[in-house]
Amino acid sequence: MEFGLWVEPEMVNPDSELYRAHPDWVYHFPNRSSSLSRHQLILNLARNEVKDFVFSTLDRLLDEHTIKYLKWDYNRPVTESGWPDAPSERQREVSVRHVQAFYEIVVRLRARHPDVLLEVCASGGGRVNMGSLHYFDHTWVSDNTDPFDRLAIQQGYSLVYAPKTMYAWGYAVRP
Repeated sequence: MEFGLWVEPEMVNPDSELYRAHPDWVYHFPNRSSSLSRHQLILNLARNEVKDFVFSTLDRLLDEHTIKYLKWDYNRPVTESGWPDAPSERQREVSVRHVQAFYEIVVRLRARHPDVLLEVCASGGGRVNMGSLHYFDHTWVSDNTDPFDRLAIQQGYSLVYAPKTMYAWGYAVRP
């Protein structure tokens, strides 16, 4: 068994040094309060400085520690996708630019750390798609680990994707 780490690098807690230093780095709309979900806000990867920060943070983590597995999670919904200081044409592209930046970070990490196994996860399957499968070794398809439910989930997954791309395990709490 090797050491792995479960990360959620696109999220920030408003009660953090990062957010206090860069409140403009999160998606938000001017003159509106931001909605917290899981005590988090979403970092705007469409901003180059944010994308570079996320990459350098993960790169440094992988450089300084013997990490063989990285599970990249994304557990909250996008509630305010505003980017007030961007030109209007970039406002319309923010969601696409976010995904492109996400993939770019993964490509850069792969180039620097080719032996690290990467798993994509988002609330149990929210990022399972052909784009993610191009960059990640495995997916986590559901947070539901009940063995009977997993049979249906895994069977459905295997109708669209290669089963070897799915991490799968189950457990049941019995009285």
